[in-house]
Amino acid sequence: ALIDIIEKKSISNYWIKWPNDILIRKSKIAGILAEIIWQSSKIEKIIIGIGINVNCTFEDLSVLKNKATSFYIQIGVKSDLNNFFNKYKNELSKWLSILLYEKNGIKVIRKKWLNHSKIIDKEVEWNNQNRKVLGKILKIEEDGTIILRTKERDEKIISGEIKLIE
Repeated sequence: ALIDIIEKKSISNYWIKWPNDILIRKSKIAGILAEIIWQSSKIEKIIIGIGINVNCTFEDLSVLKNKATSFYIQIGVKSDLNNFFNKYKNELSKWLSILLYEKNGIKVIRKKWLNHSKIIDKEVEWNNQNRKVLGKILKIEEDGTIILRTKERDEKIISGEIKLIE
């Protein structure tokens, strides 16, 4: 949904960083955080937070340790937040309808997601808690997990932080 808004604002060099960040060049403009609470091997709750940098200035974002950007920084114009929210809500509703009501909805979404991913065939560092692994991303599976080829073996990655090695 946010990719559609970015495209309409004629912002270039955007991409989706697995699994849920949107970047412009090397700077994050948005991300999704999902937490699952388990109860005896059954999902009890899912908490999802979506963060979008809309009207942040360079100064606002300078406190972050990671590079970040905003729509304001990218296009030079402050957005009306109610208007932005309504556009985002409409785009999100469109994609949820595709997911829920189209026969191959998940494939349509996956295709768009893959078209905007830049990690396949790239060397990366994967961090998961105290473990750091270097490898090459071979593919993103149907379920969203990635296959990481390391020196020792191929690993199926379901969570963690991926950092491109340049």
